[in-house]
Amino acid sequence: MILIKYQILEVAYSSGTNSFRKWLNFLPANIAARIQARLYAAELGNLGDWKSIGDGVFEMRVHLSPGYRIYFGRDGKNILLLLGGSIKRGQTRDIAKAKKHWREFKGDGHVTT
Repeated sequence: MILIKYQILEVAYSSGTNSFRKWLNFLPANIAARIQARLYAAELGNLGDWKSIGDGVFEMRVHLSPGYRIYFGRDGKNILLLLGGSIKRGQTRDIAKAKKHWREFKGDGHVTT
């Protein structure tokens, strides 16, 4: 099996908003480290448990209680753009925010590394 390696970037806006980084920095250090490890595995081609949630946005699930989610868009075949994150309980609101961020990015956003 051949794995596709991905470049993972964070979406930031001219206002300075970076929803993914803001969410990650809010998490306890041990959970943030697990999220970072999950993203590292994705960079190496192992997206693991993920699915489309509509409108060009995808959800990568991290199997830690209470059910962490990483929201991303795809730019081409190998670039994943991080839009935000949540736990299962706040998922509906955070999916709507991720979709809004994706629409904004497609219109006037830019990417930071």
